[in-house]
Amino acid sequence: MKALVDTPILYFFKANIHHFMNGLFLLLVLLVTLVLVTLHDNHLLSLSYLLFPLLLCVSRYHSRLLVKRAFAILALLLILVLGMTFPADVEAIEEGFILIPLLYILIFPHSLWPIPVSILLLLTYFPSLDNHELVDFIEDCIEVVVIATFATVMSFYQYKTKMQSQFFKEQSLTDDLTLIPNRKAFHQQLQENFQRWQGNSHYDFALVLIDLDDFKRINDQFGHEIGDQLLAEVAYRLMKCSCNGASVYRLGGDEFCMLVSGGEGQAALQSQIAAVISKMFDESTSQYRLKRCVQTITPTVGISLFPYDAKEVDVLLRNADLAMLDCKTHGKNNYAYFERGMFETAIRQFEIEDQLKRAIDDEQLYLVYQPKVCLTTGKVKGVEALIRWQHPELGSVSPAEFIPIAESSGMIVPIGLWVLTKACQQLAKWQETEGEFYVSVNVSAIQIQQSGLVNAVTEVIDRTGVDANWLEFELTETAIMESPELYVEKFQAFKKLGIRIAIDDFGVAYSSLAYLTKLPVDTLKIDKSFVDNCDSNHNDRMIVRTIVQLGQNLGLTTVAEGVEFETQREILEEEGVDRFQGYLYSKPVPDTELLTLVRL
Repeated sequence: MKALVDTPILYFFKANIHHFMNGLFLLLVLLVTLVLVTLHDNHLLSLSYLLFPLLLCVSRYHSRLLVKRAFAILALLLILVLGMTFPADVEAIEEGFILIPLLYILIFPHSLWPIPVSILLLLTYFPSLDNHELVDFIEDCIEVVVIATFATVMSFYQYKTKMQSQFFKEQSLTDDLTLIPNRKAFHQQLQENFQRWQGNSHYDFALVLIDLDDFKRINDQFGHEIGDQLLAEVAYRLMKCSCNGASVYRLGGDEFCMLVSGGEGQAALQSQIAAVISKMFDESTSQYRLKRCVQTITPTVGISLFPYDAKEVDVLLRNADLAMLDCKTHGKNNYAYFERGMFETAIRQFEIEDQLKRAIDDEQLYLVYQPKVCLTTGKVKGVEALIRWQHPELGSVSPAEFIPIAESSGMIVPIGLWVLTKACQQLAKWQETEGEFYVSVNVSAIQIQQSGLVNAVTEVIDRTGVDANWLEFELTETAIMESPELYVEKFQAFKKLGIRIAIDDFGVAYSSLAYLTKLPVDTLKIDKSFVDNCDSNHNDRMIVRTIVQLGQNLGLTTVAEGVEFETQREILEEEGVDRFQGYLYSKPVPDTELLTLVRL
């Protein structure tokens, strides 16, 4: 109960400490002045002592340190000159002068001023000192000096304690790596903004959540030292992007945020955010020159406005996160404001993630196969195995919707193993009846990162009895170029098992030709974006031609995907593409329907 009583009193004292110190100073000045003006019967001399409080007040309240010191010295000289020129009674001097060092403590806290002041004041005793008063003088000297020294030491100790407390507080609110405010400081500022809004309903601000795209790749490729250096440089650039009313924080890992204060309405706040975002993306286009490499990294940004999008701090954070995640699903390196529909999308994604955990056991997943057709003979040379999901309540869920969720949740690992197992089982059956026949299986970057992937693949091959020479793994060019060294190692292990390797969506990720020669690749799949307009766009046709020539020079098979029109097929045949797949020949079909197409 006592703590409950003390807390508001203590809070009131801390909040008004400056007023208390001013009151104490003025009280001491008044007491000393009363003593000084009564030291002598001479009216003119008493008026001269009134200069002392005036000089001390100027010293106390002036902002410039040089002026404070000058007036403090003048006040002390006034006392010394008048005290030594016009001696007063020792007892009277003692009553007033013992308080003067305390005044200097209040003027110059945590300094040594009071000690020399107390020593100099002792000089005023000598003109009034008789021989029989020597013992009393010594006692007074000790008393004045000890009191002044004790008060000075206590003031200095209090100052050091305060500075240490302030230092530890700042340390607890500062990120060790980037030296900008950390998550704790962010939450404190967020609460302060919320309280400010409670007192002023016109106050508004924005939460700008910033996530660095593909930062993990840099950490994995170049090590944590380079990653840390990059984070520090990103923080520095973000600080440069912040304008008046904006503060930057590091929440942890590669996640940063800004709080942008407004106060003039939603339109003005959005205009202020636009200026910050523009600077941020301008900075992101510049390369980061790090210790052992040069890197470029882009941000994905989610923005939520208070109180327009939310009137609670937790909801505001959730909304900014939803906006940022929505932006990532649409290509990264961009920004998005929170919209109401994002919440429904998040609920849908959560439901899909939850139901996906039971999809394998409940036999809701199945495979379909899209033929790959030889452009010269028109015969089916192989198929690509594609996963489908038929949920009893959600209905048919598109792979474009559930595959990204499976990758982000880690479910892609068991799902990928299930796809491989089913495809190998089917391939083993076809090998008995159809002979030479390829089956391509898509492998995710998440699977490649699993240390036990090669062993798992070997086990599936042994268990199903499939001839691995007719099995092909497809991996996207984008994923490969994120960690090319890792893929070289894994590809070599797959090749030892007899598995063929295809680079999917080739031409969209600026592959390094040096890595292309190191990768044990068998097939280049020309991305659909080039196939779509190859019959009408000269540049797209030239890209197709370049990829075909590259494949021929390296002894690789080329496959065009997404072929829908005869004019596209004809162009591809003219350019020398080996195979194609797409709705022109067949959509993905179940294994029972595929045999009809194979035997045409």
